[in-house]
Amino acid sequence: MGDFIIARHWREIDLETWASRWPNFHPAELCSSDTKALKVYVPFLDALQRVRGRFGKPMHITSGYRTPAHNRRVGGVKSSQHVKGRAADIALARISDGPLLERLAREEGMT
Repeated sequence: MGDFIIARHWREIDLETWASRWPNFHPAELCSSDTKALKVYVPFLDALQRVRGRFGKPMHITSGYRTPAHNRRVGGVKSSQHVKGRAADIALARISDGPLLERLAREEGMT
């Protein structure tokens, strides 16, 4: 597997192979909501899975990869890490879990 996973549609992804490495995430969570295209930086996804494992609670991805057009529509900056496949916005069931999640993400090199 290379540095990036790129697909015109998330359904092109081999789900069995995906789930063996990233069991807590589905490619549909990380694809662009406009075209369902997927671009994700593998080291980022590995780090996200480690954070999830240490966090021990569900993490709902609200935004992963964004096509440039989608990013413009949502007011994202041109150099957004979402367009590069290196970002995910996460919603938590309890806001009080935010500081722990932030600490774990920072320990994995995320900003």
